[in-house]
Amino acid sequence: MTTEHNPQQASRNRAGRHLATVAAGFLGHGIVTRLSCIGDVPVLTIEEPTGGPDPTTISVNPNLSDPGLPLECTFLWTPAPGMPPETIADTLIAVLNAVRPLLAADSPGNEEAIPR
Repeated sequence: MTTEHNPQQASRNRAGRHLATVAAGFLGHGIVTRLSCIGDVPVLTIEEPTGGPDPTTISVNPNLSDPGLPLECTFLWTPAPGMPPETIADTLIAVLNAVRPLLAADSPGNEEAIPR
C-alpha cells in the first residue's frame, strides 16, 4: 500500500503577510497600495494615475492551492487615445523585458538564459 502525500495549501494569514511585505516595497517609491480580500483570499491592488481617464492597475493575488505561495500578477493598462501602435508595442515589450530576466533567474538550472 502506498500513501500519497498531498502538500498543504498556503494559509491565508501567510499570504496576507507576504502581500503586506510586497506592499511595503511600493511605499518606498511613494506608490499607494490597497490590501483587501476577495472572499477570503487576500489581494494587493496598486492603481497609478496615468493622466487619462483610466489608471494603470496591478492586481496581485496568491495561489493558495500551492504551498510555495506563487503570486499571480495582473497588469491593466489603457493606452492614451491616439497613442501610435508602435509606442504601445514598445511599452509592452519594455514590460516583458523587465520581467523576463526575473523569470529566467528564478528558474533552476536556467542561468544561461539570463542576459549579461
